[in-house]
Amino acid sequence: MAKVTLLGTAQDGGRPQPGCQRSCCSTLGPEDIRHPVSLGITDEAGRGHLIEATRALGDQLNIWEHPPLDSVILTHAHFGHVDGLGLFGRETLNARGIQLYASTSMLSLIEQTPQWSLMVEQGVFSAVPTAAGRLHSLSPDVRLEAVEVPHRAELSDMPA
Repeated sequence: MAKVTLLGTAQDGGRPQPGCQRSCCSTLGPEDIRHPVSLGITDEAGRGHLIEATRALGDQLNIWEHPPLDSVILTHAHFGHVDGLGLFGRETLNARGIQLYASTSMLSLIEQTPQWSLMVEQGVFSAVPTAAGRLHSLSPDVRLEAVEVPHRAELSDMPA
């Protein structure tokens, strides 16, 4: 049976937000820190499927107890959902063969961003296009279906 682990619940910058001097951020203690939104799914074979790649990836992998990663799913291009992609490269995780599920517009952005396109060329990621209504089997027990949602779409569409 698959297991789901909540890895973050905060908006893109986490909590406290970088640069925030208001009392909502400046009075926070270590127990109040929240990572940007992310979800880890461990399938029946123990492989990990990560939804969103945030800047807090290291802490989030620790929370998740480091399953071997099989896939990363990106919902959209807002910075807090993708700014951890670079951490999969040779300087940090040195990952290989991770399936990268994203919409065609998000994959186009990846192709246009030199740091990210290089990671695809180097075999860190293997791009898998998703579309609203299309079903992907990540494992026998885990399926992914993108659903279009209304949200700001500056750089890509918004399947969730």
